[in-house]
Amino acid sequence: MLELLASAPTGNVLPYIFLTLAALAEGTVIIFDGAAVSIGQLPLLPVFLAVVSGNLFADLGWYSLGRFGKLG
Repeated sequence: MLELLASAPTGNVLPYIFLTLAALAEGTVIIFDGAAVSIGQLPLLPVFLAVVSGNLFADLGWYSLGRFGKLG
């Protein structure tokens, strides 16, 4: 995963979209994001914003399903 993120050109938004979608699907991707930041492959602030937005959208989705979803 780090190789995929490292191969993206600087200034490109695609790695952060990927991180947002990965965080949306599975929250444990944060460990890999932290590793990419710690070795200098990605800057901290965009990674932080991508991960927070991905987790927030996932949590809002699950909340909405529980709050408004009705069985029968």
